[in-house]
Amino acid sequence: MRQVADFLRTLGADEADCRELSVAGESMVHAVGNGAITALVDEYISGTAPYTELTRRLNDAAESAGVHPYTVNALFVAAVLLAEREEYTACYGEEIFRDTARDLVWKLRECHQIHRIAGVPSSTWYDRILRREIFALGRLQFHTVPFHLDTVILKDGVLAKGDRVIKVHIPSSGALPHEACLDSYRRAYRFFRHEFLGDALPFVCYSWLLGPRIAAGYREGSNLASFYGDYQVFQQKDDPTHDDFWRIFGFPYREGLDLTALPRDTALRAHVADIYAKGSGIQIGYGAFYHDGEKILS
Repeated sequence: MRQVADFLRTLGADEADCRELSVAGESMVHAVGNGAITALVDEYISGTAPYTELTRRLNDAAESAGVHPYTVNALFVAAVLLAEREEYTACYGEEIFRDTARDLVWKLRECHQIHRIAGVPSSTWYDRILRREIFALGRLQFHTVPFHLDTVILKDGVLAKGDRVIKVHIPSSGALPHEACLDSYRRAYRFFRHEFLGDALPFVCYSWLLGPRIAAGYREGSNLASFYGDYQVFQQKDDPTHDDFWRIFGFPYREGLDLTALPRDTALRAHVADIYAKGSGIQIGYGAFYHDGEKILS
């Protein structure tokens, strides 16, 4: 388990998170033995047991060790990444491995901000990363999926249900420079090109960043305005769960929160605070564009 914490340090994880994970790892080893944890990692890599089954068993072990299941899940994900590192880099190179593995660093920070512990929730997101379906290519992350909506007519093409698309994810790793996003789109085009027949490839994104209600407050020429401008937003909906509230204000939404006292120390926060003051909330927008390998088509 000490190797896992050292591995996370090489990825840039916060020292406090590394220490907390290291202590939790020692508690797990004391409770179930290092061999038991290694066996679960081996089972996952060999494909003999699904991620959901292994995390259930890990949660049982976490309970006996007095460790939060989110913390144990982070240890497990990091252990699998470390065990797969050599084979992964042989297939995709060190840069893609490190950029993709660093998602765990961002998720650890998110978990600490929301739950005040070092860990990550168990979800199919990490199963996709560990199964090498989701890749970080520069600033953004991508994977290919079938388009799940009915026909959508875009400026430069038509998306039909079942069409293969490149789905875009935005990790919470800091600023979102537009040139870095454009570079990521070009990288993703080259990376996934072999999965498509046509020359122009469809990219889709489902995010609060594409919610028109929030986007109305983006400063012209800003990183967020530029990101929003890349997409043709064809669907939007309210988010009654307020899942992305913390991304803007730095703390999770809760019932009874005094919405009149939301921080307004940035233009975005002030704008979103105004949205809540009017009785509305955050929207999620679904957008898409086509890319020819060099540029976004428009």
